[in-house]
Amino acid sequence: MYSREEARALVQRVIDMAAPHAVEVNLSGGERASTRWANSAITSNLLQYDRQLTATLRLDRRVGTANTRDFSDAGLRQLVADAKSAAEQAREAPNLPALLGPQEYVHVDAALPGMLAFGAH
Repeated sequence: MYSREEARALVQRVIDMAAPHAVEVNLSGGERASTRWANSAITSNLLQYDRQLTATLRLDRRVGTANTRDFSDAGLRQLVADAKSAAEQAREAPNLPALLGPQEYVHVDAALPGMLAFGAH
């Protein structure tokens, strides 16, 4: 998983690549663990990390969205290009509200450190 600073830096890279256009960036991901049993024995123990970036780019009153799992510079540039291409092909939305702009959120540590370190055993 990403630290708060790493996530912020990754999202900022996409925002910088999308300039001068308005863009919303959503970083999502998680961890999935699964243990399968058969005949009183573990048959598989799986751990999968998912991550995805979604960029919604605005060109005046047109909106385009794209997703990627490739967080390299080339992958992020392609994400922005795909979102821009989708916006160029979209119809205008006459009632499109303005974006709110950068927001400040209260820092919340909602998980106990022991729970964060717990994994598939």
